[in-house]
Amino acid sequence: MDEPNSEPSTSPDTIGNTQLVPLIKVPKHSGMKCQIFAKLEFRNKPSKSIYDRLALALINKAELAGIMEPGSTLIFGPDPEFCFALLNICNSKQYKFLALVPESIVTTTPTPRLVHDLKNFGATIHPIPESFVTSKELCLNEKAQALADSEGGINLIAFVMANDGVFNSEIDQLTQEIEKSEVVPHVFVGELDNLGILDRVSQKLSQSFPTCKIFGVESEVYSIANKWKGFHRPSQHPGTNVVTILERGAFRLARDLNKKEDLYCGERGGAVMAGVLKIMDDLLPEKKHDKDFVIICTLPDSLYHSHGKFLNVDLMREKGYMPEAEFTSLYWWYFLGVGNLTFNTFPSIVANASVKQAASVLKLHPRILVWTKPDHQRDVENILGVLTEDAMKLIEVNYKEEEKRGDISLNDCAEFLHPFGALDCRGKLGELDKILETYPFSVIYNDIFEFTAGAAAPTYFKTPLALVSIKEMNEWTFSVEEHHRLQYGWEPGVGFMMENNEPQEQEPGKTTDSNTNDI
Repeated sequence: MDEPNSEPSTSPDTIGNTQLVPLIKVPKHSGMKCQIFAKLEFRNKPSKSIYDRLALALINKAELAGIMEPGSTLIFGPDPEFCFALLNICNSKQYKFLALVPESIVTTTPTPRLVHDLKNFGATIHPIPESFVTSKELCLNEKAQALADSEGGINLIAFVMANDGVFNSEIDQLTQEIEKSEVVPHVFVGELDNLGILDRVSQKLSQSFPTCKIFGVESEVYSIANKWKGFHRPSQHPGTNVVTILERGAFRLARDLNKKEDLYCGERGGAVMAGVLKIMDDLLPEKKHDKDFVIICTLPDSLYHSHGKFLNVDLMREKGYMPEAEFTSLYWWYFLGVGNLTFNTFPSIVANASVKQAASVLKLHPRILVWTKPDHQRDVENILGVLTEDAMKLIEVNYKEEEKRGDISLNDCAEFLHPFGALDCRGKLGELDKILETYPFSVIYNDIFEFTAGAAAPTYFKTPLALVSIKEMNEWTFSVEEHHRLQYGWEPGVGFMMENNEPQEQEPGKTTDSNTNDI
């Protein structure tokens, strides 16, 4: 796994030779027994996408054409993901880079990570109107040429348009890697792009595997480069079939790949995977349970520079992409964001402490765990209750006549402490909801075994990890997306307790919610 927040490598040696791995949990969850392999194009470096291959091919081709000199400024656009791949190749070869990026992306609040990275790694960003991307006219090329003339740069857009097959060398390398893997595909599924990738892959794979069926996935979550009508117009290979995937399917399968397979791809990878399941459900249902039937698909983009919307549970529920049953089966910590992690550091006090001492602690913390005795073991069974400001007010009211109220211990006031429920750290949100319907608080605990020298058996503790109430449940607005972007640099799964609840084997013909009948 790539280290979070690490500076991307700029060596062309890190491009290509990506892994071809079998998918296990997603196919099984979808009731499939055929073999599905994923080509992990998001493992390319530096930009963590299939665009690294294209960027290297483009720069190499331009150098062979002799159009560049050391220190030249190269101009390209409009896809910031493609631009980032080019930028890092330029950095490794001592070229300057000017990126034409749509205004709608540059002015987005908060600023997308890609825009930050382009600036941080040395690119000059030139905003362009959105119409330059969607227009059938070649106005973006004209804009790039005008900048090249005024800035003394090289218009790579014009170079690509004048040189058909400029990316072929690296695309051919991709197909050769598949051929060398000794995995013989019956079906190949890739993104139906506007860059000529799938077109070239189709031609090459058809030569090596004549019986292999080629499918292109058309999706609502295309990259900007794929939307730009003036960039490249491949003559689609006649053997390529097209399936269409809506945002719903792309988002749900991207979640599944991240959560179930630990493959941190973006929405476009989710769209390809949704396409695979739709192909098997609708077009090749007789092969779904054939253990000898082999599918290869590409996962083109990384979560690192993805929009990551599919990780936002609130958005998924709002759009109806996540069934309520799936939501309540999430782990209790699924919504925890950076700001909420402070709940793991709640203070505690022993029951023989005075009310006066407890009140001084409450000035700094909203609630306190009260342990039964000074020599307590940090076990849920030894918690007397939860002290809050509301409980303290009740104590003060009931003991206001006592002259030495400050010396009264919490043991004397146990009836005013809040009761609590307890939930194992592997519990689900649905279980936590039920506890909080009965108790005002829930202690989340982890199982700890303490081994003591000479002891016949280890001591078993249920050690508190977090103290939550319905208030926290309502305020957990930090999504997994935001939590990992801030805490781990877009590497979900780092520091997470992964799910291990395997689905039951399904009868042929039956599918689960992860299937694509509704995408």
